[in-house]
Amino acid sequence: MIVDRRLVIAGLILMGLMALSFFLGTAAVGRAQASTYVTVRDETASNKQDFKSISAQCPEDMIAISGGAGIYYDSDAEAPNLPLLVSSFMYPDERTWYAEAVQPANSQAFWSLEVHVTCVTAD
Repeated sequence: MIVDRRLVIAGLILMGLMALSFFLGTAAVGRAQASTYVTVRDETASNKQDFKSISAQCPEDMIAISGGAGIYYDSDAEAPNLPLLVSSFMYPDERTWYAEAVQPANSQAFWSLEVHVTCVTAD
């Protein structure tokens, strides 16, 4: 079977153009979806206070997409006298992550509450 060289060359050029088009299209979509993000965190003082709350806020031109909170306590604390995370959510606006926690009244543990929020550029 004899294959015309022009047909082979045209096919290779077409395949190359299709691959280039796919690559450029994918790269353009990827760039359009990319955002700048930062994580902002804050922490309360470590002490024996019964109730703590704290917020972390995104920079002015950004909005929150997720967040969380954690409790740190001294190693002498034992269950059931450990501090407890009560809530962690976006509040009072789309830029702020809020958390609150309590420590049982009979606990003498030193503890702190940390909150973090992940922010992206607002479109």
